[in-house]
Amino acid sequence: MIELIERLIDFMEAHQTWALVLIFFVTFIECFFIIGLFIPAATILLAVGALVGASDLNFFFVSIAAIAGSIIASSISYHIGTKIRPTLRQRRVYQRHRRLFLSSKVMLSRYGAKAIFIGRFISPLRPTLSTAAGAFQVNQLKFEIANVTSSMIWPMIFLLPGYLIVH
Repeated sequence: MIELIERLIDFMEAHQTWALVLIFFVTFIECFFIIGLFIPAATILLAVGALVGASDLNFFFVSIAAIAGSIIASSISYHIGTKIRPTLRQRRVYQRHRRLFLSSKVMLSRYGAKAIFIGRFISPLRPTLSTAAGAFQVNQLKFEIANVTSSMIWPMIFLLPGYLIVH
């Protein structure tokens, strides 16, 4: 996995015009339903922050790309949750990741939409909590408020340290 991250960073350094697209997709995939369990976005974002600090990449635009990827992926995941709600428990994805869904349900019942904000910072819950919020009928407006506010903070936690160390 480290080799893949190094290749990604090398590619972004060599092809800076594609960097924003790649950052968008890294955060999108990290926050997207189930797929995010397999992508180490935190490590990638730390490395990207360092790359931004050491190159001509604009930190503001990289941040916007990361934030947008996070917001859009979580919103789509929420809508997936609303669509699969009636058959969620019978689905293979639920059976395979049952603990994560149950943890998400507990957080949502205990904290409501605040769980979306909190869950953004808990790696295994990040890609399932939005889908669970849709499936367990969290109010969409409250979901989106928590989604947007947490998505504005989450990438910065990983981009800023790398950026500040090198810059």
